[in-house]
Amino acid sequence: ERNDDAFLFFQRVEYGIPDRWELDFVLPAAGRRTRLNGSTVSSDYALADGLAGLRYRLLNEETSRATVAMGPQLIFPSGSTRHGTGNGSAGVAWDLAVSKDWGGPVFLYNTLNYHVVPSADDTTPGSSARQVLHGVQWATALGIRALERPSKGGSKHDLHAFLEAGGNWQQGVEPGITSGTRTEELTWVLAPGIRYGFITARKALVEIGVSIPVGLGPNGPKRGFILQFQFERMFAGKTP
Repeated sequence: ERNDDAFLFFQRVEYGIPDRWELDFVLPAAGRRTRLNGSTVSSDYALADGLAGLRYRLLNEETSRATVAMGPQLIFPSGSTRHGTGNGSAGVAWDLAVSKDWGGPVFLYNTLNYHVVPSADDTTPGSSARQVLHGVQWATALGIRALERPSKGGSKHDLHAFLEAGGNWQQGVEPGITSGTRTEELTWVLAPGIRYGFITARKALVEIGVSIPVGLGPNGPKRGFILQFQFERMFAGKTP
């Protein structure tokens, strides 16, 4: 029996600039492992391509029907082409986020991201050819406030359930005899999950969550596990 496992770890740092701007920085690591009859036959791990972005909040639910934020991103080639975690070239992306909170137990969050890598490495050994690669990722998350319990001193405990769904259309390079060819892959994932958060009296948030992604279609993962840890701190004089 053969099992192919994929791993992804990433650290995301967000910094809000009053009152509408936000800086984002993501540095991921990725890996793959192949097991045959319970024994590991290959294992590869490396840094993946990271990104730095700037997001502007165009609309706010205080004055509009939804909150809308968007902005450009720069992809930097920190990944490894040899290990399959990078494209060997810088790229650009555009990120869009739309959220809606009805003020009750249900809220909604949606994201759409388009990126292009204009000069990706050919994965064929010895080839100096370059490829233009495009990709689109989209996701939606329906959240339910299962429990919110204020405590003395202004702190609060909360428990949120999520039903998340997303898709990814990605171009890549398949190695050939003398040069590679551009390929396309479409994947869909459904991921129910739950998150527990604690907000301190000074408005610092500590949150931990878990979800179980289930792949849909021939290219999706059969099963998976996602563990999330989040920390947010609001400084004096700044708005979220």
